[in-house]
Formats: sequence, C-alpha cells, structure tokens
Amino acid sequence: MSLFPDVSEAPLSPSAALPGSAPQPAADASVSSAVASFDEPEEVVDEPGAEVPVAFARRFAAGLADVVILGLFGALELAAGAILLQLRFPPAALLGLGAFLFLAALVLLVLVPFVWGATPGMALADLRVSAADGGSPTLAASSLRFLGALLTGALAGVPLLVVAFDRKGRTLSDLLSGTTLVATR
Repeated sequence: MSLFPDVSEAPLSPSAALPGSAPQPAADASVSSAVASFDEPEEVVDEPGAEVPVAFARRFAAGLADVVILGLFGALELAAGAILLQLRFPPAALLGLGAFLFLAALVLLVLVPFVWGATPGMALADLRVSAADGGSPTLAASSLRFLGALLTGALAGVPLLVVAFDRKGRTLSDLLSGTTLVATR
C-alpha cells in the first residue's frame, strides 16, 4: 500500500474526471476508502479535560491589578511613615519601608495563591493558579512564581515574550513553578 496514492489512477471525486473521457476503474478498494476518509474532514471535538490557554490580556490585567494593590499599600505605608517620622525619611527608614513592602508582596503573591489558589488580581480576572495535578499550588510553587515575577520585573518585562512561543501560553513564572493559569469560568 502506498502512502501517497497516484491521483492519476483514480479520481478523488466524480467531478475530477475529465469530460468526454471514459471512467477509469478504481485501482484498489483500500486505496479508495483511504482517499475517501481524507476527503471529508472530521468534526473537531473538544476534550472535556483539555485546558485552553488564558488570553494574554486577562493575564496582564490580573498582574496589573496586583501591582495597583501593592502600589496602594505602598502609598498607605509611605503616608503612615511620613506621619510617624514627621516627613523626614532617613535612609534607614526607607530601607525598613522597602522591606515591609517586600513582605506585603510576599503575602499577596505567595501566601494568598497558596491558600486560595489566586491573587486578588487573578480573582478579579476570573483566573486561578493550577498545579500539574489540577489543585492549588504548593508553597514552593508559589514561591517560584514570585521569583519568576521578580525576574520578569527586573528584566523590564522581556520574559513575557515567552508567552508568544509557548503553546500553553505560559509565562516565565509558570515555567519555573510548573503551574498554569486557568479560567475559573
């Protein structure tokens, strides 16, 4: 059996025969049935467990919402520091404020997804973090997602280009932690 049957032996459809020429006999029944199965495309069936990649816009909106929440928290922290320090910010005070904001980011981006499976921004965008087994991420996976987010921010967002080349639409954070973002609806 040949992988590519010779088209000149048997026409693919009755309309492919030249007008005025005598119809040619079918070369082989197995070849004609194989050709017939390739003529008609089968209906595409979605698998119930198949995950559809999350659109980059939803992912970006969720991340932006988390950054805004952290920014508001930082502004509140800065305002409280200004009141307590009477508008004087020695370098040691700025270091303490930065450390406190980093701890707030750890809580928001590591502990919250570990406990509830989504950050507040992800919840607003109807997304959740899914581990390889479909459950919530482990604490180590959440920490690796945070490390990926820090690397993405430190490299001015360039690692976000990974999304364009990954079939599942995963970012650097997803690849480092072995998790994916899935839509809740």
